[in-house]
Amino acid sequence: MKIYDVTRPVYNEMAIFGGDPKVYFERVQSTANGGFCNLGKIDFGLHTGTHVDSPFHFLADGADLDHVPLEHFIGKARVIEFDDSVTVITRELLEPFAPRKGERLLLKTANSFRDPDAGFDPDYVPIDASLAEYVAECGILTLGVDFQTVGKGADIGVCHRTLFNAGICIIEGLRLAEVPAGEYLLSALPLRITGAEGCPVRAVLIVDPE
Repeated sequence: MKIYDVTRPVYNEMAIFGGDPKVYFERVQSTANGGFCNLGKIDFGLHTGTHVDSPFHFLADGADLDHVPLEHFIGKARVIEFDDSVTVITRELLEPFAPRKGERLLLKTANSFRDPDAGFDPDYVPIDASLAEYVAECGILTLGVDFQTVGKGADIGVCHRTLFNAGICIIEGLRLAEVPAGEYLLSALPLRITGAEGCPVRAVLIVDPE
């Protein structure tokens, strides 16, 4: 079984999206220092690294993660790749791939090949509002991107709300550099945190044996 780990590592001082809480991991007990066991704790925002967004992230009456069907985050998914000449993903660029109702789409761009340790890159490749509107019309289930947010600038709010109003959940921060375009089995399950609007995940893509 071929498994691609498409998750960003979580660690102190990792690059985060502007305004999000920083990561703080601490070893509170260590066997090397005579402790009974190794024990750590971590403090981070719910949109750290590779994570999922539920509608409650932007919609006051949207579903939180405890009320989102897990089918959004586990099942068949399609990776669609755009070459490094693409600076923004628009409806026009996605239309030839004919998104299908109920599909989980993961968009691979130049973002996946950038050094995540280099800090926040303001020149990331975003989707735009036209693409959000298009996939909402198509009725997809989940949209995954390889940056920490969908949209850029004023489009960030527009893209989130358009997707959420259509019942689409979002996976952000995927690392797809090693993953060829094609069909996979996706698992990107969030923790069951009551009332959470988002949560980091361990996202993997499995080559479908069928």
